[in-house]
Amino acid sequence: MTMSIGSITGFAYAGTAGYSDLSRKHWAYENIVFLSDEGIVSGYPDGSFRPSRTVTYGEFIKMVYTACTGKDADNGGRGEHWAANYYFASQSEGYFKEDVISEGMLGKEIPRKHMAHIAASVVKSLEDSMMENVGEKPSAGGTSDYELFNDITEISENSYDIMTACRAGILNGYEDGSFGPDRTLTRAEAATVISRLFSYSEETKLFAEEESNQLAEDDDDSAKESSKETGETIVRKAETNSGIVPVIYDVYKGNMSDMGIARVEQVSSNTINIYSTVKHDFVFLMMPDGSFVKPVGFPSGNCVEKDGYYVYVADPEGRDISGEKVYFMFEDSDVVYDFTDLTIIK
Repeated sequence: MTMSIGSITGFAYAGTAGYSDLSRKHWAYENIVFLSDEGIVSGYPDGSFRPSRTVTYGEFIKMVYTACTGKDADNGGRGEHWAANYYFASQSEGYFKEDVISEGMLGKEIPRKHMAHIAASVVKSLEDSMMENVGEKPSAGGTSDYELFNDITEISENSYDIMTACRAGILNGYEDGSFGPDRTLTRAEAATVISRLFSYSEETKLFAEEESNQLAEDDDDSAKESSKETGETIVRKAETNSGIVPVIYDVYKGNMSDMGIARVEQVSSNTINIYSTVKHDFVFLMMPDGSFVKPVGFPSGNCVEKDGYYVYVADPEGRDISGEKVYFMFEDSDVVYDFTDLTIIK
């Protein structure tokens, strides 16, 4: 899935940082300022950010929850630590297991292996959601993944979490080939991790939405194609400069609501009103012999608005067709619709 949605990078930002100890030359400047503007990270009352200060469990959990859910955690009065509400809210989201990270650890410095545990849980949650919505199966890591770092083996603590977070591009190792599972991260380093996690979350959601929309379109096309009655056509004799030629229309089954038609009324011998919740360029009624029921135009267009509907009018020229078979055609098309629920009210 990582390959499908592209590489994971930090967010560029061209604004001005408001922190007294953060210059534009700082390597994490763009990530810190972006996350600050998004309300994901914040500084201290003295106006500093303290990028070299290490991150606690509570701080990291708050950043992850805010970045991945886009909301703040309600204070339900559970726990005494300031981050307790984020702890329980993140736990409800499935971001970590209580037997790995307990509430009593919120004030302690978080090691990289537990950052990986949280990041991997978020990645897995996104991947599971994608599989559920669009049927995509994420790429699976093999035992060869554990050869990436000289201090991580298949039986190392949180090894699966570390590999998952690294495959997704959220975390990486050091130049000496180690991962450093027990090492901590500075606030600047954590901001970079959160920026990558935010990017991964947003791009995955966008990818899933696009794929879901495409699947819906494909389903609509498939449903339309499957509703077509093979061989059923209507032939209309059309006059042209070359003489009378046959025009062939395919017939599709459907319901009136599929095209926004609410009801059809023959209010007089010369007036049929077609009420639609959707505005079409044209709406034609067609008889089984291929002849059109004469559409009525208006000075301002092909329909009028009335009682919240777009009303199209057709003239059967004195003929009562309320009990006859009638087909619909929309715009300029070679397809007509046979609405099984159509009843022309008289």
